[in-house]
Amino acid sequence: MKLQINPDLLSDAPYNEKNKGLFTSVHKDYQDLVSDIQLGTSTCYLISGYRGAGKTSFIKKMEAGIKGNRDKDDREILFVHTHFSKYHSQTYLLRKLIRGLYQQIKDLETFKKLKTDESRLTLDKKTAFLLEQLYDKTFYDSSSAHTTTGKKERVTVLNLDLISLFQIVIPILIFVFFIYNIVFQKFSLPDIINYGGVLISLVAGVKGFLKFSFSKTRTKTEQEDFNRKSMYDDEIADHHFYNLLEAFRPKYKVVFVLDELDKVDENDIDKLLNEMKPYLVSGAATFIVVAGQTLYYRYENSKSEDDALLSSIFAKCIHIPLMAREEFQLLTDNLILPGDQLTADEQRAKNHYVDWLVFQSKRVPRKFISLLRADLHWDNEGAFLEINAADSRFKFYSQILDAIDEIDDKEIATEGFDDALRDFLVMQLFLMSQQMMSMKKNSFSLNDLIKHDE
Repeated sequence: MKLQINPDLLSDAPYNEKNKGLFTSVHKDYQDLVSDIQLGTSTCYLISGYRGAGKTSFIKKMEAGIKGNRDKDDREILFVHTHFSKYHSQTYLLRKLIRGLYQQIKDLETFKKLKTDESRLTLDKKTAFLLEQLYDKTFYDSSSAHTTTGKKERVTVLNLDLISLFQIVIPILIFVFFIYNIVFQKFSLPDIINYGGVLISLVAGVKGFLKFSFSKTRTKTEQEDFNRKSMYDDEIADHHFYNLLEAFRPKYKVVFVLDELDKVDENDIDKLLNEMKPYLVSGAATFIVVAGQTLYYRYENSKSEDDALLSSIFAKCIHIPLMAREEFQLLTDNLILPGDQLTADEQRAKNHYVDWLVFQSKRVPRKFISLLRADLHWDNEGAFLEINAADSRFKFYSQILDAIDEIDDKEIATEGFDDALRDFLVMQLFLMSQQMMSMKKNSFSLNDLIKHDE
């Protein structure tokens, strides 16, 4: 049996415009969360679920549903996605938030208009400029040095040599005395001329020994150095970041999606959450923390602890459950291109094959798609699956799934467990089934699964 597959829909990526035909189910809390973001005040949510269960797809689908809409105050709703594959520091966290916000907002027409409107404001009131400045500093060390130097000198120097003075003045005076008497007696010149001659002779003589120089020196030095390094100062950056969110609040409703926290080492998660808490509970923006099962279990346990951190952070926890067996059948049908009608035997063979994929993937969508891609073949007509309708080896896995579903319906669902704990128990059934198969047991009953640990 050859089934033609639409390869455009078969994508490992989360929900997007190309593969949205695969994601037909709607989570029970989907509409509530959409309305809460649009109409409610800023808060913090926890999205939990097994890796590959569709947490990011849930967020993307919700974002697509909100895209183009505005909140009750007619503010533009912005989704800012950041990823945390490992713990670093508060500086790293702050940089991720600033970068994500800038990348999301920089091309918006409203942001460009804001920059234009703020062009005449003083520097401390230019919020758009401040965001660009903070963004730039998350990549580069920023330093500036300003030096201003002014220098003026004034020097006055007077040198007088007394010995030279006497050696020259005495002969000059004698010379003047004799000259004065001769001239006065012979020409009977007026006294003023005689006196003038004596004075000129004296000045001419003094010039040879008196050295007089005048200069004035005045020195004034002014120097100013200004340096700004790397992430400036975390407290200063933190202060500016909060001010930015407050300044943007009249125009934008910012929703930060902190994804991949399930990849952070468990030993580092407490440090990261402690540093994230001031942002998560600030009310300046909405935060959606996307994490795995482990953080959810800790969140549930924190409810019975005194003054626990986790119990005071999240306003609501939404669990993305494992996909139901029937949803995988529908997903596969959506992948198959329209063609000849399958016979009853072919339909059963296809269903058994899908059940085998469901068992191997343990109802995790991402694993299911990966396994299906591994079985994909190509020819001139495109991609296709080759399933032997006469091969009954997959029927065994349908029987295992029947047993797991029966336990889920009769033993787990009736206990009133929440979705996360129910998924945990179902996952254990899959793991136990694999263990029993590894023991070469070709058949086992419902009772075997229930009493496996015994």
